[in-house]
Amino acid sequence: MGEDRTDKEISKFRSEIIERFISIEQLVDIIISYHYFGYLNLDFVSQVLYDDSTNFGLKCRIIEKTTNADKQKIKDLYRLNKIRNIFAHSNHAMLGNGGGKEGNEGEEIFYNPRSIGEKMDFVKLHEEFTKKANDALPYLLELLKSKENEVPVSLRVFKDDFRKQLFEMIKRGRPQISEVETKE
Repeated sequence: MGEDRTDKEISKFRSEIIERFISIEQLVDIIISYHYFGYLNLDFVSQVLYDDSTNFGLKCRIIEKTTNADKQKIKDLYRLNKIRNIFAHSNHAMLGNGGGKEGNEGEEIFYNPRSIGEKMDFVKLHEEFTKKANDALPYLLELLKSKENEVPVSLRVFKDDFRKQLFEMIKRGRPQISEVETKE
C-alpha cells in the first residue's frame, strides 16, 4: 500500500475528502438551480436536490444534459464521487495478516468496502482525489459563469470556507459579481 499509514491518518484523509466533496456537490447544485431558475433557488435546492433520492450521479447527468460540459470533466466528477464513497463507507483499518498472507502480524490493512479482501491504497486515492478536485472546482465555476453573468460565488470562496461564505452571501441576498472578490 505505498506508504504505511495509520488509521488516524486515513481518518484525516476521509474528513478532508468528504469536506471538499461537499463543496463540489454544492457548486453542482448551484449550477443546476441557475439552469432552471436563473438564480440560486433555495427552495428547489433544499426540497429537490438535497432530497435523499437525488444522488450525485443524477446531478451529474443533469449537468451533462444542461451544459456543454467536457465529457472527461464529467467522468472526473463521477470518479470524485466514487473516491468519496470509498472513504465514507470503508471500515477503519482491519488489523491482522489474513492468515499470514498479508505481511507482518498486526499490520494495518485497508480493504475496499465493495470488494471484501481487496486491499486499497488510500494514499494514492487521496492524491487522485486532491488533483481532480483542484481541477473540478474552477471548471464548475466556469460552467456556472456560462449560465449567468452575475454569479454568487468565486474561486476565492472555494479556497476558503465555502459553506460559511455561501451562507453569508445567501443571507445578504443575491450579490452582484462586483461584490465578490476573485483571486486565482
